[in-house]
Amino acid sequence: MPPIVLIIFNRPDLVERQVAILSRLPLEQLFVIADGPRPGLEDETKCRDARSVIENTAWPCSIQKNYADHNMGCASRIISGLDWVFSHVDRAIILEDDCLANPSFFGFCEELLEFYRNDDEIMQICGTNRFAGIDDACSYWFSRFAVCWGWATWRRAWLHNDLSMNIPDKEIKRLLRHYLQGNHAAVDRWLMLINKTRHGLLDAWDYPWQLSIWRHGGAVIIPARNLVTNAGFRVDATHTKNPGSPVANLQLQEIGLPLDHPPDKNYGYQYDSQITEIFAQGKRSGHVKNRLKKLYHMVKRLIG
Repeated sequence: MPPIVLIIFNRPDLVERQVAILSRLPLEQLFVIADGPRPGLEDETKCRDARSVIENTAWPCSIQKNYADHNMGCASRIISGLDWVFSHVDRAIILEDDCLANPSFFGFCEELLEFYRNDDEIMQICGTNRFAGIDDACSYWFSRFAVCWGWATWRRAWLHNDLSMNIPDKEIKRLLRHYLQGNHAAVDRWLMLINKTRHGLLDAWDYPWQLSIWRHGGAVIIPARNLVTNAGFRVDATHTKNPGSPVANLQLQEIGLPLDHPPDKNYGYQYDSQITEIFAQGKRSGHVKNRLKKLYHMVKRLIG
């Protein structure tokens, strides 16, 4: 099994749930990344308790820990932690403490990490599919949009990540227009998020990573079934505070192994334009799923 990375912070109950899943796997190597407590908040006890769950578990594998002694923030802690991981290994499966996986997720990642190990275009393997069920003719499809609730990647891809997003505005706008297919509302929204991140107004690491994927012409893999659910939508979350979100606690599904690979690397990209358009309009995921189902059946009829 590839190395597993577990990212924790101050929610020991979620760490316990994650450990209950991971401790049943045939782990060979585990990396744990932890941020430090925030000043002035009741984080010190919670951070200590979260780490104690790791320390008090009899892991059946080698374990390496990278614990921050002060609060670095979400972006700096995760990116510096993954830089540390990929200084040791060339591939890894990555989970934050609130991202709980079906056991088949690990086999899914393991097979694809090997299958695409030398394919520079494929930069990430995703575990979450918010629209599972629209197309399961193959085990997965390709997309330009990364989802980081349970994922895997290689050192070769992570080396392209640039937290600073030190890219000329002109190039950023060109990339957004290209990958968002000229959808003005989507371009404006992404540009706002990127600028807030660049100016320290948004503590996020995934927007720089997504921009790095686009900048290097990368693609990601989306499973045909949803293999990871985010159980962390609650008031003590950093970003996902709304427990009523339509993407909170998505139903977990299982995927069969060995995988049924798509016929070519163009498979699935037809969904990207629909996802861009619908999210730009601010539609809820239920509307997105219905539109995608219609698109899938239309494409299926056209290609026979």
